[in-house]
Amino acid sequence: MATVNIGSLKFNWKGAYNGSTAYAIDDVTEYNGSSYICILASTGNLPTNTTYFQPMATKGTDGTDVGTTLTTQGDLLYRDGSGLQRLGAGTSGQVLQTGGSGANPSWTNQAGGGLRFISKHNLTSDSSEWIFDQIFANNTSYNIFKIYIYNLTHTSTSDDDICADLRRGSSGSESSMRGSYALMYHRDRRHGNAGANNYLATDSAGHGGFRFQHSGIDGGADNKSHYALLTIFNPHKKDGNGNQVNMKTMMHVMTMGMTNSNGSGSHFYSGEAWGMYDNDDQVATGFSLRPSSNQLRASSSNQPMVLVFGISES
Repeated sequence: MATVNIGSLKFNWKGAYNGSTAYAIDDVTEYNGSSYICILASTGNLPTNTTYFQPMATKGTDGTDVGTTLTTQGDLLYRDGSGLQRLGAGTSGQVLQTGGSGANPSWTNQAGGGLRFISKHNLTSDSSEWIFDQIFANNTSYNIFKIYIYNLTHTSTSDDDICADLRRGSSGSESSMRGSYALMYHRDRRHGNAGANNYLATDSAGHGGFRFQHSGIDGGADNKSHYALLTIFNPHKKDGNGNQVNMKTMMHVMTMGMTNSNGSGSHFYSGEAWGMYDNDDQVATGFSLRPSSNQLRASSSNQPMVLVFGISES
């Protein structure tokens, strides 16, 4: 019976090409990253010789070893004009900036000033004084602070005032700057109470604090909620170049809320207060809120809240 040679029934992997190896049909070898199949028995002929070999899989372009490119926590990977590159971590607070088409990304300082959130606070129990120590001292990159006050009122059903005071001193040894005023004034306007829609101008320093809300303007019980926007100018006492200088810290507040008028119903009021502190060499590190003679109320259903923001100049 005749024997028919049908060749290999499967590819025969021969490993890396060797010029002294005899290659038979269907032998497969690797050469310079590509694989080749033998189509004609050969010894000493390179796989690139198409008489004896045909390519099976052609080598692609070498990639970048990302594991050796990114070496440090915070590194980012990007592609420049030639391949993958490493962008090391920037400094704290920087943002990633694109250079546009044909340019590489980079870290940069956030451009432009603006209002930036610092902290949120809730009054969880009645208190004779709500203290915010080191709020300014821990945020020295801001020279102007906006403080939003929500649902603030006192525990008494009789008249009382609500005041703000700056505080000074290092952590653990703070004290009030109460009474250190050069000039303090406020004006209130009542709405909805016939015969009482007038302004009241008063020297707030006479009330032992920076009085920004006069709850007794309607002459009746007041346990309603009040809202205010308190602005503190330059508590750090620095000039535009960041140098320490002797200058007065300024305060301004816009306020509004609802009062009872002798138990006969609710009336709205609005007010404004402004002034400055006289301690040229005293840096304000924080502030506090308090009623003149009662306690601030921590209502469970309408809890007082303070939001602190800083205004960045750059």
